[in-house]
Amino acid sequence: MKRENKNIILIISMAFNIAFIGMFIYHAFFMPEFPEHPPKHNLKAMRNLVRRMPKDKKFHDRMKQLLKERRDKREEFMEMISKKNIDDKVLNDKLNQVIYLENKISKLTGKYMIKYRCQMGPEEFRDRKRNHKPRRRNEKD
Repeated sequence: MKRENKNIILIISMAFNIAFIGMFIYHAFFMPEFPEHPPKHNLKAMRNLVRRMPKDKKFHDRMKQLLKERRDKREEFMEMISKKNIDDKVLNDKLNQVIYLENKISKLTGKYMIKYRCQMGPEEFRDRKRNHKPRRRNEKD
């Protein structure tokens, strides 16, 4: 190989190495963290608490109904968006209906969790928390 070709290959190789090292340094030390993601330990604790809650037929029936309504409203909203001619007012109404149902589901779930937690004493809560083994998704009670 000619000396000129070796120099060109050497320069290209050095450029790639410097870029790789610079990228590593940026990701290791200067890349900003994204605070909008919720901490995983809080989500895990919330899921475990929900899994340990006793089964309440009335609550679950109401929740199934609300989830079905929300799914139907979302599908209607998505169908309306995909149409050629859209009406902003009607779309906003559908979106507001979906948001209203999501808020209703959140409130119902929160009230149920508070009710469940109020029924337990502090010792029972600590014992359940200590003795709880998380189950896998495909496990059933």
